[in-house]
Amino acid sequence: MLTFEEISKITDEFTLTFQECDLKIREQLRCSLRLQRERRDDPVNNPPRTQEPQRRPVPDSQQKADSWKTEKRPYGSTNPSAAQVPSQHPNHHARSHAGGSQNTQMNHPYHGHNRAPQSHVYGNEHFNRSHSNRPPGPGNNEPDPKRQRFDRPYPNQCQRSPQPHLPGGHHPDGTVRVSRVYLFCCCVSLELNQMSRLYDNYEPTVIDKQLLNDAVFSLLQKGTVSELAKQDGIHFENVTHLRLDYKNILKIDNLWAFKLLVKLQLDNNIIERIEGIGHLTHLRWLDLSFNNIEKIDGLQNLVNLEDLTLYNNRITTLENMENLKKLQVFSIGNNYITELSNIKYLRQFLHLQSVCLHGNPISKNDDYKLYIHAMLPNLFYLDYQRTDDKLKSTGYEKYQLEIDEIISEEETQLKLNKELAENQAKIELYKQAFIDGIVDENIFQKLFTDDPDGRELLVVPELYNSIELYPFPEKFTHQCKLVFELGIKEHDKRNKEIESFRNCIEQAKMVNAELSKKKINEFKLYQDKIFRELLENTDLIKVEDDILDYNEKVQQLWNELMRNESILVEQIDELINEFELNLNDMISTFLENVEEHFTECRELQTQYHERLTDLCPSILERFMRSDFQSEPSDALLAIFIDKESVTNALTASNDAHLLKIDEFADEINEKAKKWIKETITSIYSGEKYDRNRARVMEINHFIDALRNDVENLDIPALGES
Repeated sequence: MLTFEEISKITDEFTLTFQECDLKIREQLRCSLRLQRERRDDPVNNPPRTQEPQRRPVPDSQQKADSWKTEKRPYGSTNPSAAQVPSQHPNHHARSHAGGSQNTQMNHPYHGHNRAPQSHVYGNEHFNRSHSNRPPGPGNNEPDPKRQRFDRPYPNQCQRSPQPHLPGGHHPDGTVRVSRVYLFCCCVSLELNQMSRLYDNYEPTVIDKQLLNDAVFSLLQKGTVSELAKQDGIHFENVTHLRLDYKNILKIDNLWAFKLLVKLQLDNNIIERIEGIGHLTHLRWLDLSFNNIEKIDGLQNLVNLEDLTLYNNRITTLENMENLKKLQVFSIGNNYITELSNIKYLRQFLHLQSVCLHGNPISKNDDYKLYIHAMLPNLFYLDYQRTDDKLKSTGYEKYQLEIDEIISEEETQLKLNKELAENQAKIELYKQAFIDGIVDENIFQKLFTDDPDGRELLVVPELYNSIELYPFPEKFTHQCKLVFELGIKEHDKRNKEIESFRNCIEQAKMVNAELSKKKINEFKLYQDKIFRELLENTDLIKVEDDILDYNEKVQQLWNELMRNESILVEQIDELINEFELNLNDMISTFLENVEEHFTECRELQTQYHERLTDLCPSILERFMRSDFQSEPSDALLAIFIDKESVTNALTASNDAHLLKIDEFADEINEKAKKWIKETITSIYSGEKYDRNRARVMEINHFIDALRNDVENLDIPALGES
């Protein structure tokens, strides 16, 4: 009696053997396909054929209709002369009957046709036996009654081999055993047939609308949904699952309409690059196994991906997956990964539970499992087997220094990432509050960005000290800080207003939905009752009256549902109008307060300009005497060459500062007005128009289905008429 562990071990060995053989078959098919393409494209070695292909023999009119069927060609034979196998062929499965000289070819017991397998035809292990060499029994054509009987005994009129047959060989003890090898070969044969159908198609398949339609229809169950989809067409933007496996696809393309796709299967194709799926941000399940992909790329935007399968490709390095923070299952088996250092790359995926790396060159490393258990301590499954806690502890002891160093680096990087995320969140908040342009603490220095004359004037000690004595920078920065705080405060108020509006919309929808459900439930009760009467009633006139009454009830239900929808549209319209007024008032108040603060900034700039104007005459006299504490620049000498130059420089500096202040105010004004316009437009489009169109279409489909119910009802009275 085998234990559970022994059975599991045998099963795992069989699975691994099957996978290895499966990969070899696929590789041979790919090589065969490549050679066939090269031969087809070579005009020298592949001249056009003029000879007609061999045809199966046509029976003579004087012969029996099926007499030619007894002439069979062995497996793999291309020689027409091999169609007839002589009766005395040493490998031929035939012998003469007990009372006649005519040789007749019999069906092979384990192949379902009149030909022996190729290994039987050309092998040396088969030979003819005389009647004297047969096993003892009551008759020459009957098995030994002392031997055990099975459901499928070896046929009487076929030769037996002294060696076991695979599959299903006849053993010396008379038993017929189906080995694991036979089961394995059956599985491989099925897979081979499927792969042959794929690789027989030389031309790659293009992902077009017809292919996508067929793929979506194949996932729809037969019924009302499928019929409605055929009538109205498929809206790709609403599809969540898509299967494009075994399509001989070379390039991923034309998936731009599948905005809500959650699951995508592209396995068993000939894809060479990961592309054309960056917009599928809702994708959680992606299968790209059994392709020709050489590099992991194009996954940066798939931030919601949880299950990724890249099994059996040509990938050599794990890379470009940093944004897949939600990854839980990752299959990268049967690729070309050679370095164990790739395992470190998987440590960044904190939610990773299952990894498959079997079939890569690294899996042949003696420390393969030990290293992975040490580097990925939170892993639950490795190569589809449960991880071992003992291996984790043993691996940590062996690689402790390396792991501790990695942990230290990860902690440092984690702090940096946390700070970066916090800063990014703050920047996003400032953008939503329209104040991202005045966040800089050195906001005063921004006034001199486009003011070269002002920067030169500040080099003069008297002018620079006057700024320190008269704290213009501090006062200007304080006013900008007040605008910043006002923006954060108003942002919170707007968010609360939006949340209140959403709650009102959802409440109105809920009340309307309850009314509609009540009407539908009442109609369903009536429908059940009237259908029972139609099936039981044999009076044709009464049946026709009931059908008319049913159709009138359906029309009444449509009127009531449409009336409820009209009421909801009016309610939503009123809520949107009120919400728009509230938002406009809030934005207007915010912009007025912002303008007050920037007006104060302009007054401060005017005072600053007057202060500089008062100090410049004495400085000009000193420059005229060439009384310099340090050698001035050429630009500064050009300013203080005369009184007119000084006045022009001061005026240009003042204008540049006022223009910069106006830019600060205009930027906030434009962002606020743009936001309210986009918000209201989005609400009108989503809550009023799109929702209403979808609801009306849903009601019409539902009413059509109700009418079809009575039309498709098998009414006895109508059948008799």
